[in-house]
Amino acid sequence: MSGAAADIDRASNGRLKALWEKGDLSGETGRTLLLYDVPGVTAERILLMDFGKSSALTRANYRKTLAAAINAIQQMHAGEAVLALPDLAGRHGCVSGAARGGDDR
Repeated sequence: MSGAAADIDRASNGRLKALWEKGDLSGETGRTLLLYDVPGVTAERILLMDFGKSSALTRANYRKTLAAAINAIQQMHAGEAVLALPDLAGRHGCVSGAARGGDDR
């Protein structure tokens, strides 16, 4: 766990780690999990996005996860949303290609 997820886990005294250990966070690409009233976090809701294993990240997996997140956000009727995306050092082409809807090459 790294980045924003690690920050949330720290602030919530291990809430995300506990969810992982219970199997609520599975490592399955494109899966989302909506959390309400997370202790230690000021946001009303947190939508977790699962990009799967970083070694297997492709444009298709990135698009799949972002599409799932956007769908979940639309269903919430949230007035605004902030996305904290994973650190994709060396994966700029993957991210920009996914944003443009490019293929997986």
